[in-house]
Amino acid sequence: MASTLPELRATSTLARPVSWKSQVFLALLTALLLDLCFPLAGPMPPWQGAIAWIALVPLLFAVLRAPAASHPRYLRNSAATGYLCGIAWYVLNSYWIYQTMHVYGGVPPFGAAGILLLFSLVLGLYFGLFAWGLALCHRRLGLLPALCLAPLLWPAIELLAYH
Repeated sequence: MASTLPELRATSTLARPVSWKSQVFLALLTALLLDLCFPLAGPMPPWQGAIAWIALVPLLFAVLRAPAASHPRYLRNSAATGYLCGIAWYVLNSYWIYQTMHVYGGVPPFGAAGILLLFSLVLGLYFGLFAWGLALCHRRLGLLPALCLAPLLWPAIELLAYH
């Protein structure tokens, strides 16, 4: 009896999802790496395009952590992590919306920032839905099938959104 107690503790510790601090860090890191893939102006240097091959790795690690798949809040935590990543990426990548609204639209600075934030909050849902779908595939099918379905999941979400 005493020998099974440490095993249960180790199992329950491993079944916990990535800590919220780690999830936030990984989501923000993914957003930053994704933003680095886009040039500000002019031709893109080759190193910048190479980042695209690894940009989603931190988010995939946060969402597809194997022991966490059995946790009751796994799907919700995965969706929240993806949503945070999406919000951060859209704020970083759509910086021009602030300038356009403020300079050309005559919107005050706080209003322009609010428009950018609302834009990011809405479009960040794509990342949240992607992470939730990926976590659902991971829970039901396993890690390898989820990784194989990941490249198909994003276009499927885009098709559903626009048709």
